[in-house]
Amino acid sequence: MTTMAPVGATPQPGSTTKKSFGKTPDGQPVDLYVLTNKSGAEASITNYGGALVSLKVPDRNGKLADVVLGYDNVDGYVKTRATLAR
Repeated sequence: MTTMAPVGATPQPGSTTKKSFGKTPDGQPVDLYVLTNKSGAEASITNYGGALVSLKVPDRNGKLADVVLGYDNVDGYVKTRATLAR
């Protein structure tokens, strides 16, 4: 069973954590949901278009590595969306 941890909490195995990811230009808050499995792998997904921001999976030695090129906050996704809309 997965549980929702409080905002700002450190992700625990088998949990979901909600964090602030910034605001859109019109002031709407954007959140980041960090899903962590029992092995420690993490998927970070924003509610701004469901973008996969980060995916940390173990390498052959068991060390976690992020395999997704994502932005650190919502601003990068807003700029990319505006560029693609042209």
